[in-house]
Amino acid sequence: MIGTIALVQYATERRRNYLEIPYNQFVQELEQRNIATIQVTNRRVRGDLKRPMRLGERSSSQFVTTLPFESSVTWVTALVEKGVEVRGDEPTRRRPWPVVALTFLPYLVMLFFVIVVLRHLQARRREGGS
Repeated sequence: MIGTIALVQYATERRRNYLEIPYNQFVQELEQRNIATIQVTNRRVRGDLKRPMRLGERSSSQFVTTLPFESSVTWVTALVEKGVEVRGDEPTRRRPWPVVALTFLPYLVMLFFVIVVLRHLQARRREGGS
């Protein structure tokens, strides 16, 4: 149970490290040869920078952006020519409902035990008060 909670926290924390940048910023970083690797899924690009980027108060060496077009061989070739390691990924499918249900099962079990314990304590208090 604790492992599931820790895993959710870890996954959430990792997601926060990615700066959401506009495509224009992606192009600027590309021109400055600051992009090390990217992973393209549909039109979503996630990548690593050679030097950390600052956006507002946040700084990170990881970014995510959305392409305003479908990626093409020409676009990928231009990236490779600039020294970017390009990886593709298959689109993620929606999780089936049993997986979602099992994800929340530990939380439901904990809630059940809390309710049982509180009812038990309430019943004891009534018996002691009579």
